[in-house]
Amino acid sequence: ESYKAEIAAYQLDRLLGMQMVPPVVERTIDGKAGAAVYWIENTTGWNKDKPAQGPEPEWSKQISRMKLFDQLIANIDRNQGNLLYDRDWHLFLIDHSRAFTARTSTDGISALNTVDRSLWTKMDGLTAEDVSRALGAWLSPAEQKALLTRRDRMRQAIQKLVKQKGESRVFLD
Repeated sequence: ESYKAEIAAYQLDRLLGMQMVPPVVERTIDGKAGAAVYWIENTTGWNKDKPAQGPEPEWSKQISRMKLFDQLIANIDRNQGNLLYDRDWHLFLIDHSRAFTARTSTDGISALNTVDRSLWTKMDGLTAEDVSRALGAWLSPAEQKALLTRRDRMRQAIQKLVKQKGESRVFLD
């Protein structure tokens, strides 16, 4: 676990234009570096027994974005405690401290059923230079490389989904 992953999640969110991860900056207090996360007021936590269902089709797009993001960053710890939404049904993703490892597999991370085409296009277009420029201060070269390897595996999984279901049933426009 690392506070640097929190900052990397916010920086990647900005690079991809998601606007789902609250602002995070590095701060040093009493000589100890850590992440300062913007507190979002008037939100509701996820309830696994009665999951939120916001207005469609935007709610499904947000769920797709969350799953795409979690696979890309290898977030193995998405749970009801780190999903928030506001009264306007904006989904917020918090707690990324266990993400961005050198793990290259997406196994055990919520599987994709549908894909937000606009976000996927941005993810698919990421280059090593983009990742290094945006995340190099927070991630090791091995972690950066693993992110791109996961993205490549996601591409294969999406191609397989399209082959099974058809493009119109996989991509959300």
